Amino acid sequence: GQEDVYLKSEISEIILHEVVIRLIAFVKACHKVTVPQKWIGSSVALGYDAGLLPSRSPDAQQAIRSKVIFNIFDWGRSEFLTKEKYTELSESEQTDRCDYWKYYLSGVDHLSYSAARIYHHQFSNREGWDTIIVKVMDYDSMTNDDFMGEVQIPLGEIPDETTGPESKTYSLKDSRWLKRTACGTIDLGISWCAAPGSSRLRGAWHITIDQASDLKIMDTTTSDPYVLVIATSQSGNHTFQKMTSIKTKTTNPVWNETLMVPVASSTSELQYTMIGEGLRVGSGPLTQLFGTKNIDDATPEMMERWTKLVSSE
Repeated sequence: GQEDVYLKSEISEIILHEVVIRLIAFVKACHKVTVPQKWIGSSVALGYDAGLLPSRSPDAQQAIRSKVIFNIFDWGRSEFLTKEKYTELSESEQTDRCDYWKYYLSGVDHLSYSAARIYHHQFSNREGWDTIIVKVMDYDSMTNDDFMGEVQIPLGEIPDETTGPESKTYSLKDSRWLKRTACGTIDLGISWCAAPGSSRLRGAWHITIDQASDLKIMDTTTSDPYVLVIATSQSGNHTFQKMTSIKTKTTNPVWNETLMVPVASSTSELQYTMIGEGLRVGSGPLTQLFGTKNIDDATPEMMERWTKLVSSE
């Protein structure tokens, strides 16, 4: 039964939460390194061993976390520099190592911030989601993707229990112009999947993207469409998006894919985690740190605040 297994959105939340914990610990350790390193092309590997789907139990969450993969590895161009070897370098070589280590710290700072920011917007909204925008885009490999049409759908109040999908056909519109032009139709279903009371989530909206018809031709004779589902919270403080697969060379694509829009049980899980990892974030809202629109790039001011948090003792 549903009470015995984890929802996909629950597993996603636990995995991303574990990734954030490990990234914060890693970045803090990097900032404590006293000898600048030259890790050219060094990569951070993030993954999850998806072969595990444990039944709900006191030990299951830890079992899921243990399958998260976090490794750093090198492509043969990096060096491990000790204090003794660093002092033997010339002044220009020491400056070179300092510059490269700053580049590396900047990169992992941004990676850890991006993971925490995604978690904040996707899994820290307890109030519910006001609307979703279902946007159809045309994929282009060499230029920016083209807008094909969208529909805005209110989600309403969260049901007390799980509901079945309500499938409907929606007309896609291009609202960028004064006269809204027709852009084809899209068939999708919306349902609510409630989580058990012991869960870290209240549940999740399931947005099932079935198919679209009569889409605009964007690439001479055809299109390569995909769908973005953009969710905005009732307060406007949380926004995030999810994407379907790309269907190539068609104006009548069929997806049959379900995207999940979760609602959290607590707004403070990330804040408690950051405090537990030694970040001095205080008890106030995290809006100033993570903004209100996850789909926009982080501002330099936000990144600067994050770097100060992870680099301070």
